[in-house]
Amino acid sequence: DLTYKDVYAPVHQKIDPTTDLPTGATLNKKNNDIAELVDIPAILNAFVTLFVTRKNARPLVPRMGLDLREYIGEPINDDVKYLMEEDIRYEISEYEPRVEVLHIDIQSNEDDNEILLTLKCGFPNLPGQIKDIFVTLKNNGDVFTGIS
Repeated sequence: DLTYKDVYAPVHQKIDPTTDLPTGATLNKKNNDIAELVDIPAILNAFVTLFVTRKNARPLVPRMGLDLREYIGEPINDDVKYLMEEDIRYEISEYEPRVEVLHIDIQSNEDDNEILLTLKCGFPNLPGQIKDIFVTLKNNGDVFTGIS
C-alpha cells in the first residue's frame, strides 16, 4: 500500500486547526504548528511549492518553477493560454510525477489581478482518484489552492 506523506507548516502564523488546516491534515499537538498530510493533500501541498517557485530561485533545481504571475493583470488570449498550459504540463510532469494532468482551464480575473486555474488531475498510484485542483495566483505573490 503506497502512501504519500508531507508536512504542512504555516509560515509566520499560528494556526487554528478547525479552520486553517488543509483537508486531510492532522495537527501536531506538541507544537501546534505542523501537520502531517497524506496522499492527495500531500500532493496539493507540493503544488503550492511548484506554483510559487520562480525559475532559478532554488540553486539545487534551478529549472523548477512557474513564472505565471507575470501574466496577472494582462489579457489572457488563446496563445497565452496555450503557453501557460504547456509550462504547467511540463513542470508537473517533470517535478510532480504523482499527478497526471487531464485538463487545464485558465481564467484571468483582471478586476482582482489574479489568475484562476482549474486542473483536472488523476493520480496514477492512487487508482480511481480524479480530482479538480483549483489554484488562484494573486498579484502579491499569494497562492491559494483547493480541491474537489
